[in-house]
Amino acid sequence: MVVALLLAAPAWWLDRAAGIEAVLWATLICLVPGWAVLLLNHWARFGGNDVQVVLLGMGLRMLTAVAGALGICVAWPEYLDGGFLWWLAILYLAALAVETRLLLSDRSQNLQRHSPPAEHGIAHSGSIL
Repeated sequence: MVVALLLAAPAWWLDRAAGIEAVLWATLICLVPGWAVLLLNHWARFGGNDVQVVLLGMGLRMLTAVAGALGICVAWPEYLDGGFLWWLAILYLAALAVETRLLLSDRSQNLQRHSPPAEHGIAHSGSIL
């Protein structure tokens, strides 16, 4: 959402109302799959398998972005003049970065919670020396 607000000024400057509408549609197309992946990650946990979460997220995100872009371009071709595909690409990458950061921080917190604590901060190697 912050990126969309930052893009609103250049969108208005470049294409007025069509630019703002293009940014809003691109934001919606990028936010929905991101929220879905984060919710699925929270609910399912996939038995700790990070590869499944990444593949599911990538597929869902890409499918939604491509389908949304095609739908918008077919239904309202005037948004192409508003730079819709450029705004979609920028917002897609920003949403991907935020989503990846959130997923990785969630994973690292789970790993820290479930790792056995070291005794008194000393690691035992099993040797006398």
